[in-house]
Amino acid sequence: MNGRAAGSSTVAIFLTLALAGCGQEQPTSMADTGTAPTAAEVAAAEESLRDVFQFVVGTPQQESALHVLEYLDFHEPLQACVAAAGQTYRAPMFIDLSLGRDNAPLPSSVMEFAAVAGSDGMWQPSGAKEISALANAARAFTGGAYDSPPAAYAAALDGCLGTATTSVDRRPTAAKAVYSSLQRAMHDVAEDVDMEERRAAYLTCVASAGFEASEFSDMTILARSGYAPFAVDIDNPAATLAPQGPQWDAAVAKEKAVAKADATCRSEVHAEAMVALAPALRDLTAERRDDLQRAMRAWDALSAEASARLAQSPVRSAVTATLL
Repeated sequence: MNGRAAGSSTVAIFLTLALAGCGQEQPTSMADTGTAPTAAEVAAAEESLRDVFQFVVGTPQQESALHVLEYLDFHEPLQACVAAAGQTYRAPMFIDLSLGRDNAPLPSSVMEFAAVAGSDGMWQPSGAKEISALANAARAFTGGAYDSPPAAYAAALDGCLGTATTSVDRRPTAAKAVYSSLQRAMHDVAEDVDMEERRAAYLTCVASAGFEASEFSDMTILARSGYAPFAVDIDNPAATLAPQGPQWDAAVAKEKAVAKADATCRSEVHAEAMVALAPALRDLTAERRDDLQRAMRAWDALSAEASARLAQSPVRSAVTATLL
């Protein structure tokens, strides 16, 4: 798969550099130094968290490979069964959930550690970039016909549904072990009393900016809410709305407005939490080195498996995984 060699080298270098830094005393929060974390400190902590989290969720290419395998596991048995009944299987479009991402994200469900708006003023990861990539991929899809299927096909498909493989969690076991340790480290920082107070202050702040939210996740939903009309039309991918025009511009403007309010209200607590997490990330990298390396090898093997299977799959024409 394109780009995998570079990805493996990157995480290997990360392990070397991170371990080299273990044992070095570094300030971890404003309480330690009496001053707010610098932008450089926050950026370094973000990069360390992103690198560790990449072992959990994979690179965009690896995440794409994971979902390709899940797709093939489900649809290949259906294709074989329908073909045995004398019909041509109409595989639905594969939706590549990693489209629009350039690297592994920060954990987005925890307020303190989710990324703030990028230099483009968009939410991170950018909803506009992701939705645009998915919409364009859908509109370019040239898979099977989407008119009403003949009765014989419908009957064959109905009789074959039991052959489809139910979803199997293919995420590397070592990645799950890393995530468990990472969750504990983030939880310890997020449960700090000061963080609790600042979470409450955050909600007050976004309310003053005109956004109603009872928790951080409400803001992530608001940032993407304008893109609903541009979601992929599964029944007819080519009919998916193009990401352009006044409605699209309004959706992008809404994402930017939400992202700006979030960044303004969350920048301080995000900086404090990220820098406070840095020592735990160094410890985790040292203590979980074997798991990190196993996860890296497992992700590479999973990517190779997806590439090989896809090349021979009878439903490969429905897969538009451009990152594979």
